[in-house]
Amino acid sequence: IGQQLLLNYCFGHRESSMLLSPYGLLVSLINHSSKKPNTRIQWSASMRHPEWRDQTIDTFAKESHTGLSMDFVALRDIEPGEEILLDYGPDWEASWQQHVANWKPPPDADTYRPSYELNDDVHLVFRTIQEGGFPGHLKLWIHNAYRLMHGLVGDNVEYYMVEIIDRYPVIKRNGGGGGSDDDQEEPEYQYTIHVLTYTDGDHESSTEWKETMWFVPRDAFIYDDIPHTRNHQMTWAFRHEMAIPDDMFPDTWKNLSS
Repeated sequence: IGQQLLLNYCFGHRESSMLLSPYGLLVSLINHSSKKPNTRIQWSASMRHPEWRDQTIDTFAKESHTGLSMDFVALRDIEPGEEILLDYGPDWEASWQQHVANWKPPPDADTYRPSYELNDDVHLVFRTIQEGGFPGHLKLWIHNAYRLMHGLVGDNVEYYMVEIIDRYPVIKRNGGGGGSDDDQEEPEYQYTIHVLTYTDGDHESSTEWKETMWFVPRDAFIYDDIPHTRNHQMTWAFRHEMAIPDDMFPDTWKNLSS
């Protein structure tokens, strides 16, 4: 799986090309601690194919069903509400410490904001395409319900990509009324947009249609991250499998030089 994010959730061994990817409920939420772990892994007594541990990887690697399973065993009494912690192994720990020591923020770290932060910002002002539009790692969408409210033809698509053409302030008065000092003017914006639709194939080869909408409010829009642009998906993000202990890992699976 190379440097995919999945690697962080797999178990492996430095002397083997084998990776085991658990799919049990909440297993991926168990964090690392080399100093105070309170759980460990062991082979389950109820696995379907325990004989696989005595076979070479090539014998069963292409099986289309699961046959191995592990149990998480408490190392001591665990208090209610206490976090479950597992020692990922010395190789993982050393790799993590090296990653931290060598870490340098990427060039756009000061300005980068993921889609979920921007979507939660109710006062966010969208830039027009003349102002440079939105950051390159994002796409801006509008819910189909707003298209229908503006009389545009509907279909089964939930969101449409948009371009911001113009914006204009709408003053919202907040306070006790009557012109008191407590009154405050909060500028909000409505937008003129192009709704982009495509026909006859993907975006590169299809025909682009632009529908114009006016007086569109802030809450009509939602940002989405372009695939593979989030921090945890970058090439510089940390990647390392969790270790299966030496006394647990079968010798028959060791196909790499130590």
